[in-house]
Amino acid sequence: KFWGHASFRPLQDEIVSSVLSGKDTIALLPTGGGKSICFQVPAMAKEGVCIVVSPLIALMRDQVQSLKKKGIRAIAINSSMSKKEIDYALDNAIYGDVKFLYVAPERLQSELFLARVAKMNVSLLAIDEAHCISEWGHDFRPAYRQITAFREQLNDVPVIAVTATAVPSVIDDIDMGVTMVIRGDDHVTNTAVQVQLFELLAGKVPGFAHHNLLTSATGEGLSKRLGSLSIRTMKEEGNEPLSVAIFAVLIGTSEPVQPLADMQALADLFALDKVSRNASKFDMADLGHLNARILHEKSFEDVKDRLAHLGVSGDEAFWLAVRGNIERLPEAKGWWDIVEAGLPEDAVAKSEDDSEFYAKALELLPNEPWDEATWKAWTNAVKAETGRKGKGLFMPLRVALTGRSHGPELAAFLPILGYQKTSDRLS
Repeated sequence: KFWGHASFRPLQDEIVSSVLSGKDTIALLPTGGGKSICFQVPAMAKEGVCIVVSPLIALMRDQVQSLKKKGIRAIAINSSMSKKEIDYALDNAIYGDVKFLYVAPERLQSELFLARVAKMNVSLLAIDEAHCISEWGHDFRPAYRQITAFREQLNDVPVIAVTATAVPSVIDDIDMGVTMVIRGDDHVTNTAVQVQLFELLAGKVPGFAHHNLLTSATGEGLSKRLGSLSIRTMKEEGNEPLSVAIFAVLIGTSEPVQPLADMQALADLFALDKVSRNASKFDMADLGHLNARILHEKSFEDVKDRLAHLGVSGDEAFWLAVRGNIERLPEAKGWWDIVEAGLPEDAVAKSEDDSEFYAKALELLPNEPWDEATWKAWTNAVKAETGRKGKGLFMPLRVALTGRSHGPELAAFLPILGYQKTSDRLS
């Protein structure tokens, strides 16, 4: 009648039936799985008003507007309302035909609200976004701790808690037989809630431990709610999974951050008694240095498929030439483009003062075949003819051949360029 559906989505029927039978219920559904239906339908089937506790004003407004469009009377009380508006809304919940009353958890502590609730015919108490308790802890919204006391005033009114996150992580832990959960020490306050969820769902409670907090390079706390670092971002930037794992695990321990062979080596090295209680800085620059050290030890076989995916068709000689000068694997594509496509748009310009030097270098360029000894033989000849040495000899050649003032050892890079490309760039 109100939602226009002939049947429920998976699990909705069981959840609604549980609520209608008067049982306290936890509804675990994915995002977009129709969580609100699980308390709205039974509330419509019962006499009286359903009180919905929601953490955000925007969520309240969205749900109230959605219910009103369906012809269902719903109201929300929030901090932006005047005392007169709140008084009027509560009267409607008592004497009108309001089916849903949305409030923030802090409202449950208001004397005015508690006095009016005593006069209401409350049919159901719904806790929306219940993961706020288990994921963010009581310190995030202390009023959540008062829900139990408020519920006691409602006598036998059933409670339903709906969530799409946090609790499902407990389900996954049970499903996979997780035996140890290590969390940030900012979650110490809600670990007891996690334990209770395991017990409620008849799962074996794993061991819990807490690691030191990680902060940004400038000392701010890391939080997904603040848009801080994410695994997705680190992956998109080309960091090796092993680098991220090593860095995240070892910073703030008595072990130095160092390249390791694999995850098993990291697991063997880690111990909880090595973890400091002090916060540690997750500095992306330091992660980059570690990532570079790990890449520098990788063989061509380790990376050839990933290089091909990046559009790099260079062989082992190319990889061995550039790996010591890249911090993240996608940077290899830049060097391959220099080989195949020519100097980059932002190339360092050749100096006009070096035109005679380049002409002499081109004249002395050996014929192929080339190997790593070619560079030394060529530059020795150029040195003898021009009198240049050191930076004055090598830097102009590097700029001409790569467009960069730094990069791979040219002894290894020159044979990859080949005679024709080297000749063209000197010209």
